[in-house]
Formats: sequence, structure tokens, C-alpha cells
Amino acid sequence: MRKFSTKRLIALALTGILSASLLTGCGGGGGKEASTVDFDKNLIYKASYYKKPEELTYLGDIQAGIDGKIYAQSFSEKDQKEVIARINPDDGKVEKMIMNDSKEENSWTMNFIVDKDGNICRLKNNYIMDEKNPENSKTVFKLEKIDSEGKEILNQELDIKEQEFYPDRMEIDNEGTVILSGNNAIYAFDDKGKQAFKIEVPTYVDTMIKDKDGTIYVSNYTEDYTTRIYSKVDKKAKELVEVRRADNAGTGMATLISGKDGMYINDGIFMYSYNIETDEKTKVLNWINSDVNGSNAYNICSLPDGRFVGNTYNELSQENEMIVLKKLPPEEVKDKKLITLAMPYTDYSLKVAVVAFNRQNDEYRILVDDYAQYATAEDYNAGAEKMNTDLISGKMPDLISVGNLPIGTYTSKGLLADLYEKMDGDSEFNRSDYMENIFKAYEKGGKLYSVVPAFNVQTVIAKEDNVGKTPGWTMEDLEKLMADKPEGTEIFKGETQESILMRGLFLATDQYINYTEGTCSFDSGEFAKLLNFAKQFPKENTDAETGAVEVTTSGIPVTEEEDNGLAKDKIMLETCYLYSYNQIHDEKYYNFGGKELTFIGFPTANKQGSAITGNLEVALSSKAAQPDGAWAFIKYLLGDEYQSSRSYEWLMKKSAYAALKEKAQKPDSYIDENGKEQIYENTVFINGKEVKVGKVTDEEVKKVDDLLSSITQVMRYDTKVQEIVSEESGAFFSGQKSAEEVAKLVQNRVQTYLSESK
Repeated sequence: MRKFSTKRLIALALTGILSASLLTGCGGGGGKEASTVDFDKNLIYKASYYKKPEELTYLGDIQAGIDGKIYAQSFSEKDQKEVIARINPDDGKVEKMIMNDSKEENSWTMNFIVDKDGNICRLKNNYIMDEKNPENSKTVFKLEKIDSEGKEILNQELDIKEQEFYPDRMEIDNEGTVILSGNNAIYAFDDKGKQAFKIEVPTYVDTMIKDKDGTIYVSNYTEDYTTRIYSKVDKKAKELVEVRRADNAGTGMATLISGKDGMYINDGIFMYSYNIETDEKTKVLNWINSDVNGSNAYNICSLPDGRFVGNTYNELSQENEMIVLKKLPPEEVKDKKLITLAMPYTDYSLKVAVVAFNRQNDEYRILVDDYAQYATAEDYNAGAEKMNTDLISGKMPDLISVGNLPIGTYTSKGLLADLYEKMDGDSEFNRSDYMENIFKAYEKGGKLYSVVPAFNVQTVIAKEDNVGKTPGWTMEDLEKLMADKPEGTEIFKGETQESILMRGLFLATDQYINYTEGTCSFDSGEFAKLLNFAKQFPKENTDAETGAVEVTTSGIPVTEEEDNGLAKDKIMLETCYLYSYNQIHDEKYYNFGGKELTFIGFPTANKQGSAITGNLEVALSSKAAQPDGAWAFIKYLLGDEYQSSRSYEWLMKKSAYAALKEKAQKPDSYIDENGKEQIYENTVFINGKEVKVGKVTDEEVKKVDDLLSSITQVMRYDTKVQEIVSEESGAFFSGQKSAEEVAKLVQNRVQTYLSESK
């Protein structure tokens, strides 16, 4: 089933803004000793990418063989069989297809590894169906061992005592003992398939890995999931022996890899050689500087000759590929002009762009200084705070990922360059090709200090019948609307005092704060109105949903009698995180009873209650060592290749919108059993009548276009301002102080903060 509601989207959006560091702060961490800004030629590997071989339908789990070959799990469309393919790492071509020739009809490989002798050991799940007595159907697990040519050595049913068992990880030690994890336990089986012992584990086992001497290590979390426990399997004692613990930051979030000479660990920024018992690690590979997005690399393993192989996802082509990494001698690393880019939190989409730019630009190379390395489990904002301190003190990189940093402080100090000068000085760049109102929204004093390659819009939607067709309104307009509605009518559903206050604050940041001048106006009376408005809402969210009717995939409600508050005017407004043309159409039919809608926005003094949110925002230092190279990277972000890779966002380039509209207005269809396209139309029940939903109309497209082309306000999040407002507003919501008193306190504290930041 699905529920057509933007409440969850907006909630997630605000959560992402308010907790960006929580989600990304530890993702690229490698401990405080990590630094990605250095260009060490000893850490550079050459990456070779191979598309999925034609013989295979997909690229599954990958293992490295002692013969130097890659073994990949997949399926052969031609043979209609599951296979393990032996692939040459030098050219990415399949040398051998090893079929799953199980006689059981329902048989598939759950896990496989290549053992120390080069044999393929795979754990197979065989479901044996008893059609006469279905209750007698059962699942049998078999260990199959075959050599690299596919000759069977062993086919043994495992002695599984549990009725319900689902093994998710597998290893085989040097003595042939099979170790499986699953059901919060570690299981050991001898080479005959008999269960040797079982070790209970309090939580899910997330890693199982073999060291060079054959010792098998596992990791799991403590019961409160705050700490990761590393242990080794002691076969003689039949127990796990704890060797070390780690918190959720740094190493605790990284991936362990087996190698011929020992273990490696990958944190998405570096690959290290690793001693699991002492936690000692030494850098061996820098992902970004090797032109690879380490966050996209998975199933990494080590070949006997020192090369790393694995799977990766190409964000630009949106395809899975195989990757082979070979260490480059330092003297073969090509010299380029180096550009530094600092980011407060690990930004996945920015890393995609950096890797793509570095691969294709022969003159410049972007070096990423990821301040997420300074984040800890106790303080996820530590990296952002350090970066802000560094910037203000004059330690400026060439490029800055603005994130949630106070960009107004940097512009007031003259730290950022005017990008309009770069645009107008580049004969290949034309401002009119882009959404110029978005550029204007990011202006400060007629200058453009940062750009977003793509954006979303936060707004509020309502029925035309209630608010009219013209977007924008004030608190007074909202009060008039509510005065004419029956008692018990709600403004929003699922909002709290805090969420409304923060939404009103950050959807109208420019109406309260002038970062360029270093001034604020919380005591003008408008903030007091916002406080009084927010007080109408509950302190805690007792109902996170909007009253939207839950519907099936055909659009038919779960229960036709279920009350839809938005459709029946029991709820007036719905917050909307807008990223596609389809949303206004879906909201109209699935939430608002088929009524026409208006992007009315949040009520504010200047009637500008809709705002742009840029998931990625980049600025250029006014003192950049390589200003032309830095501009080349920003131009890449605004170019066709990177723009076409974005999804669930509005693009900056106007030429992209025709395709978005065509896709939104194209009838829904499917391919039938004869290979022919069939058109179908969703329906929904409104007031007991089945109504065809149809596709996005020209009028709806125009409403979205009008909003996108008119919006000039940016939703800014300032952690310090949020902290001040949250702290002071509590006294108002509890009845200890008036709205005016709190507004004055906020005014004084924010003004002090702005003055100290200048």
C-alpha cells in the first residue's frame, strides 16, 4: 500500500536540516588523524572499470581467488541458471560460467567464498516443496565445494537443528571448518556438515572476516547499539573471545577486508592495512585522489598480486560496474594543479562530482578536506564547528561546501568571491540558460557568493476554495480564514510548537537576519506573531499523519469511510517539500478530494512563505590559489553531465525542464506478456464515487513553473540561531514570559552572536 502525503517528506527534510551532522558526520570518518587534503603519491591507485559482462544478468557478490581471478555471483539468462562467473581482472571478461546444477527446482546460493586451496565453497538454500502435504515442505541447506573449473568435490547437507534458520554471513577457516552467522548466533560445521558448536550472540553479527593465519573474527554491537565489539572465534573453547571495542564513530563505521598479507579497513576516504586487535592502521589508498568514490565501492576484496577488486555504482551513468585497483608507482602519477575543497560533513553527491571532474580534467585536481573526520560519537558537529573556526581565522580552501555554515559571516568578512564575475567573464557560460531567479535568491548586495546545482522548494499547499489562487499571505490572512471555519478545524496536522516555530524562522531567515550587515530584527513584532501562532500547536506530536487516506496501488481507499481531514476541510494546510511536477497532482486527488490547489506558502509579513533548499551549495574563496580551476569545477556542477544525474531535485539548467514535464504528463503504462505497451489509469474514490486520476495537467504544470520562477528566498539553517530561539521560546510556551519579552531576548542574543562573528 502507499500513502500519498508530503508530511513525511517535509518531516524528513527538516530532520535532515536539523540533524545533517547526525546522518553524515560519522559516514566518512577515519579518526582525527585522517586528512584528505594531502596529495600523497604513495596512496594513488589506478582504477579500471568494467561494465557488466553480457553473459550475466547482474553483478552480485564478488570474491578474489588465489589464482588471481575474480569470482562473481550472477545469473545466466541464456542457460536460465544461477552461476558463479570466473572473470579476468585484466579485461573484465568472463572465462568460465560455473552453473548451479542442483536437481531441486528451488535452489539458490546464499553465500560463497573461495578457500585457501582455490576451491569455491557455496552455501545453497534448497526449498523442497511437498505439494500433497505443504506443511511437510522444508528448507535444506547444503555446502557445495567445487574447483575453479566447476568439478564437484563436496555436496553435503548441513546438520541444522533449528527449524527456522537464515544464515547471512559465511567463512571457512584453513582447516575446512565452516563458520556461519545468523539468528543472533555463530555456528560451526565440520567438513562433513555436522554442527560442531553454536555460540549465542546478543545482537546481529554485522561482520565476519578471516585474517591471514586463518583466524576468524566477528563484530556485533552491544545491546544498546552504542558500541561495536570485535571478537575472534575460539574453536577449542567454543566461544567468542573479545579483542576490542569501538564506538560508532571512526573505525566502528568502516568495512573490514581480508587480504593475503593481512586485513584492510575501508572508511570510504582511505583504505588502510589493519591490525584488528590493536586498532593500528596505515594508509595504503586514498579513494578521492585515486579518482574513485569510496562511498560507492563495495564487496571489496584483495587479489594475491595486491590489486583490489570489487563492485561500484556509477552515479552519472546509474549503472553497477566492476572495479579493479592497481597501485601506481609515485613517478607515474600525473602532476596537476591542486584545488582544495573543504566540506563540513561528508557530502555524497559532492564526492560524486569531484571524482567525475578529476577523471576528465587533465589540468586540475580537486583535493577534498573532509571535516567529518573530526566528528565524534559525542559531538557530531565538531567537524563543522572546526571548519567554521578555520574559515573565520583565515584558513581558506579554494572551494567551500557551505552546508549549514553561516555563509553570511563569510561574505561580511570578504572571504568569498563574486561568482557573477566568473560567469560573465566566461564566454562559454550564459546566465540566461539557468534559473536566474535562483541565482538572485542567493545574491547578497547584488553579488553571487554561492551556487546550488539543484534545489528543492519548501512551501505550504491549500485548496483554492479556501485561500484563493494567488500565492502568499500573512498571519492576519490566516486568522481571517480560520475565523470562518467551524470550531475544531485544524490549521496543520502533526505539527508541534517547536516545528512550526522553526519552520517559520528558517522559511523567513532573510526577514529576520541580515548577515551582510550583521543585524537582526526579531523585535519588530513579526517574531512575536510567529511565537503566538506556534503556541496554538501541541507541545508534542500526537499524530504524525495528515489525515491522508491510505490507498492501494490502484488508488482505492483501504476503507472508503475513513475520514480525510484535508479533503473535508477539517485540516486547512499541508506542508510540501516540492521536487517534481507530479506532487501537486497527487496531492489534489489523494489528499484534497480532487480540489484545485494553491502554493500559498507559510504566512509571513512579506507574503514570501516559500523557500529554496539547496542540498549542495558551493562557494569560491576570494583568495583561491587556483581561481580558474575552482570555477571550472563549479561550471561542471552546472553542466549537462552533472545536471542530468540529479533526481528528486529541480535542476538549475532550463533545458532540463522539458523532459521533466514530458515524463510527468506521459500516461502510465506497462508491458504485457506479449511485449506490447498497455496504458492504464489510476483511480480513487471521492465521496463514494470512483474518479480517474489522470496525469499532470497543463494548468498544474503552470502552477509549479510559476512558483519555481518566482521564488527568491533561501531557507537558511543556522545552528546558533536555532539554539538561541529554542532556548528562549521555552519560557513563552510555558507561560513564564510574553512573546514580546522573548522576542527582545532573542534579538539581543542573536545580535551579540552576529557582532562577534563579524
